[in-house]
Amino acid sequence: MAKLLQVTDENFHEALKAPSAVVEFWAEWCPGCKASMPTIEKIASELHGQVLVVGANIDNAPKATEEYNVASIPTIVFFKDGKEIHRTDGTVPYRKLIAEFQSRFGL
Repeated sequence: MAKLLQVTDENFHEALKAPSAVVEFWAEWCPGCKASMPTIEKIASELHGQVLVVGANIDNAPKATEEYNVASIPTIVFFKDGKEIHRTDGTVPYRKLIAEFQSRFGL
């Protein structure tokens, strides 16, 4: 399984140019983030070509973290045409998270 593509403040908005994009805000020091990373990586691999799924380490993307009012991690933010359409906070089980992707993006 491929590692999740990571974005920083410098290229964050470039990722949002994709028609459908999802960003997981996380940090190396966050136990919940480490627990959820395999799930988001699996979904990114399964939906490759349909939805752009990236990670944003809050320590490397503090401006984006503040801009999107991320108050806890992990937080997964769904974007359609560059606009936020949904978010989840905390660790989310695979079935529930893949259902969110399917519902939000009509997959």
